[in-house]
Amino acid sequence: MSRTKFAAFGLIAAAWVSPALAGDEPIYAPAPDWVEVIPASEVDSDTGPSDRLIDTQIWIDEGTVHRYEERIVRLDSTEALTSAGTLQTTWLPDKGDLTIHALQILRGGEVIDLIEQGVRFDTLRRERGLEMRFLDGVLTATVAVPGLKVGDRLRVAYSTSLKDQALGNEIQARHFLPSEPQQIGRSRVIASWAADDDILWSAGPDVEGIETETVGGRTRLSLELPIARRKPMPYDAPSRFKRPPILEITSFADWQELSREMAPHFETAATIEPGGELAGKVAAIRAASTDPLTRAVAATRLVQEDISYLMNGLDGGNYLPQNAELTWDKKYGDCKAKSVLLLSMLRELGIESQAVLVTTQGGDALSEVTALPGHFDHMIVRATIDGVDYWIDGTSNGTRATNIGEVPPFYYALPLTAEGADLVPMTQREQPWPDQIMTSVLDLSAGIDLPGLSTMRMEAFGAGGASFKQFAAQLDAQGKQEMLRSMSGSGDIVTDVDVSYDDESGTGLFVAKGLMDNPFSWRDGELVYNLTPSSGINFSPDRARSSWRNIPAATRGPTRERSILELELPGAGKGFTLRGDAAMRGEAANQVISWDGAIEGSTVSVAVETIGHLGEIAPDRIGAEKRAVMALSAKKLEVLAPADPLWRWERDPRELARAAAPLMAQFDAALANAAPDDFGPLERRAAFKKLLLDYEAALVDYDRLVEERGAIDELRMRASLHDQMGNLAEATEGYREVYDLEPDMWNGYNLAIALARTGAIDEALETLDTIVVDDDEAWRIATFRSDILGIAGRAEDGLFEIESALASGETDAALLNQDCWFRGIYDVGTDDGVARCNAAVEKASESANVFDSRAMMHFKLGDHDAALADLDAALELDPSQEASLYLRGVVRLAEGDAGGMDDIRAARRIWPAVDTIYAGYGITPPS
Repeated sequence: MSRTKFAAFGLIAAAWVSPALAGDEPIYAPAPDWVEVIPASEVDSDTGPSDRLIDTQIWIDEGTVHRYEERIVRLDSTEALTSAGTLQTTWLPDKGDLTIHALQILRGGEVIDLIEQGVRFDTLRRERGLEMRFLDGVLTATVAVPGLKVGDRLRVAYSTSLKDQALGNEIQARHFLPSEPQQIGRSRVIASWAADDDILWSAGPDVEGIETETVGGRTRLSLELPIARRKPMPYDAPSRFKRPPILEITSFADWQELSREMAPHFETAATIEPGGELAGKVAAIRAASTDPLTRAVAATRLVQEDISYLMNGLDGGNYLPQNAELTWDKKYGDCKAKSVLLLSMLRELGIESQAVLVTTQGGDALSEVTALPGHFDHMIVRATIDGVDYWIDGTSNGTRATNIGEVPPFYYALPLTAEGADLVPMTQREQPWPDQIMTSVLDLSAGIDLPGLSTMRMEAFGAGGASFKQFAAQLDAQGKQEMLRSMSGSGDIVTDVDVSYDDESGTGLFVAKGLMDNPFSWRDGELVYNLTPSSGINFSPDRARSSWRNIPAATRGPTRERSILELELPGAGKGFTLRGDAAMRGEAANQVISWDGAIEGSTVSVAVETIGHLGEIAPDRIGAEKRAVMALSAKKLEVLAPADPLWRWERDPRELARAAAPLMAQFDAALANAAPDDFGPLERRAAFKKLLLDYEAALVDYDRLVEERGAIDELRMRASLHDQMGNLAEATEGYREVYDLEPDMWNGYNLAIALARTGAIDEALETLDTIVVDDDEAWRIATFRSDILGIAGRAEDGLFEIESALASGETDAALLNQDCWFRGIYDVGTDDGVARCNAAVEKASESANVFDSRAMMHFKLGDHDAALADLDAALELDPSQEASLYLRGVVRLAEGDAGGMDDIRAARRIWPAVDTIYAGYGITPPS
């Protein structure tokens, strides 16, 4: 038994694949008498599918399976010539003969017999799975077909014989049944055996049209192909509903007979020589502990860690195992060899054990199919300790006391016993230990609106943890550097990584340190961080089709994962609260989720665990389980920040720089780790400096980005930063360069406004004339012109542009907002200004910009209370909106509130050019 399913070795030419098994060299001979040949003239045609014939005939005789395959393909193009021009067939030399019966070119009425001309297949060994430690003994025969022309028909016919050493006179045969819409001129499968042989067959699922008869003392089964189109199945249907249609033929009456037939090979191999090295290893395990489970773990570790994997399919090795002593001596073996070795050790230790066959894919279908060895692709050991079954895989890794109790997702096992056994359900139980534990530590103590120092730990256990062992041993300084560079490609910054493996506990550990974006977000006037697990539990089967209503939904498992979050809050945690379900546990759709959260001082901690059970949900329970999952998904846990958090623009610049110094060090480290052509870390450092309102320092990085990379985004960002700082000449030249390189609408607008502010009104208007826009955005040019005309002191003309756009029927929220804003800042058309602004607010719906625009209108009309109300609403939606901060400061000062100066100072920190801009609107702070 190998780790792959019972092999169907194939002859491949163009689009056809067919089974083939053979001896050391192909034999060349006519087709045997039992073959029912279809004359080529019956399937030859210039129309219809290019695959003209696919014929399979199976002849079973005295424990040998003979298989005849014939293919005829029409070569309609040069591509077909290329793909069909080289034929390959693979075979196992220890199980039978490959006989080539025909290799012909059919051209018009001419038959060109290539075998008669001396064309032969070349033979070579090709171990396709050797890099995966998979030695299957396959040989390859290949031939480049000479003389092919477009329009030819290529015919190949061959037969194989197969007698498996492990099965004696028992037989098994399987044939995949193609289905519509595959098109074939003529295709069929025929199977035949002596009528008095005890042969069973099955075909499914949903296979109809098989004809059976007795001819000349033999049972003959036939089926025309392809079969009817298969019914589509939901992706989450159990695998038994999705298994491919296969014809299966076997001499095994049932699973018990198969178990009895295979058992002797493994019982004989599972012996340990007294006094040998292996016996000494067993004795050491016995002496180290009297606990049978501890002994089982020790024996399993020895097999997993000291014996490498190598599948050897030579000389019957697909089903026949190496004996335990040979495996120990060679220090390698496949799943059979490792299982036999483990079996022998466990029995020597007094632990009841059996070798069992399993299938790693589609195991839930085993109870519905015919008893064939080919249904199994793996072997493990069942050990029974204190009445509990332990399913132990010698080819896995990382088995320890914490996870030896896990039940693999194989559904059924077939124990190999002298008396014969039936399939045994591999009953699931809750996984005793997580597959992995993710711990995230995020330090936000530098500020509520700054990134945080991040440490992420991933602990993996079992086979997942063992995969870290070799990785950790090979990870040198250069490897770490490359890993850092690959991990820092996203928005987060990674500056240090470490990988290790603890052999005793079987734990792999990955640690990454760096920076993470601040997870708090502004929502409905509140600053919140949603702690609810993003993955949670999921269950969304689609059973809308009437034909799917009675199909269960499969659930994944067994899985168990734990995630832990530790969050360090700014301001010693003052004013922060938890909101929602601090402790929760729920179960739905074979899944369990639970969490516990707490806030103590400045630390928030949340531990989440999700458990998934292998199984399925009955059709009549799918709706109820969906509702249960939705109810669990509605559970929330959030951290709520204080209503008046300390923003970075409200802090003393020196204090802010000190608090941000550890963060800046991480940006510097990321830049030091970066490859010469990786400008991502420099981009992110420049953005961070801008976030800290240290615009001069940010300019240094943007200058470097422009010099070293010169991308359009850096040019645009640098020009915008100059604009924000009030460096109008530099901004104008920057915008000009950007617009020259990328003449889109917004780049043209930025240049035009900058030109207008320098007094170059005519050039600004001329720039607008060069902007190309789609018809559905032509109205934007009117708003751009209004801005320039307003700066030029021609407010009435500017308003006319806006009203003309509105008169055309355009009602975009941005145009309505421009109408409101323009009337306010230039004191024009104020008679119905409030009404116009109300329309903008209603259209935009909860937009900070439109509240700010309406506040300007109220201010110009002298309604300070209404202005303050709108400014507060704007800043509730966007606390960093500098225009609203500035105007609110002006209004508060006008009302005698000295605190307005705090708003002015904050606005100036964010937007150094704000005084100049607002002076152009006739607004200056009261002295």
